[in-house]
Amino acid sequence: MFSLPGEPSLVTEARQHILESFSDLEFYPDGHRYVLNGQELPSVSNVVHRFIRTPFDDQRQAIRYAERHGQTPEYWIQQWRQNAFRAQTLGTKTHAYGESLGYLRAGMPERICPSILPQYMPEYRFLAPIHPKEEAVLQERRDACAAKIDARTMSAYERIRKSVHNHLAVVSVYNGNACGGCFNTITPQRLVEVASNRKLIICEHCGRIIINPDFE
Repeated sequence: MFSLPGEPSLVTEARQHILESFSDLEFYPDGHRYVLNGQELPSVSNVVHRFIRTPFDDQRQAIRYAERHGQTPEYWIQQWRQNAFRAQTLGTKTHAYGESLGYLRAGMPERICPSILPQYMPEYRFLAPIHPKEEAVLQERRDACAAKIDARTMSAYERIRKSVHNHLAVVSVYNGNACGGCFNTITPQRLVEVASNRKLIICEHCGRIIINPDFE
């Protein structure tokens, strides 16, 4: 059982009860189905569909939409299907993230969903939230920084990033004398070089770029 500082015991017990009750809950994107203890549960989407008497005729609606807004019916059908796929994909990822975060906070990181593992930093027990808008902002900042770096250095950075399991090519010094990526000890001479911020220092063990933790 885990708890947050200062929260009432009733909240802690309720959380634990929920985690235990739904520990076997599974979600299947195909058909938007939930299964708990082998029994399929009704989803909001499926319940709503029961009250829709006339199925959505995308061909007919696309013709009307094209007449009003331009483009071809095929164009609008493609847009609608892409939007539906995007919503389903993001919804599935949100479900997986929430489930994984619950397991992590419950002290069971081994149960983090495989699709979410690339967002997990086991050394810090940190699960990074990825939202489309946040990702777009980060991508914009990354592109701005990349434009200031020479092609050779960027090529080396990308090569390192692809070669390590958590895709962290740049790490800071950990605990004063270790690489923040593989946690092997850094020699005193290399620590001095890292602190100088004058050149790229590569970890002799994992190949990551090591930077001064105070570097901005």
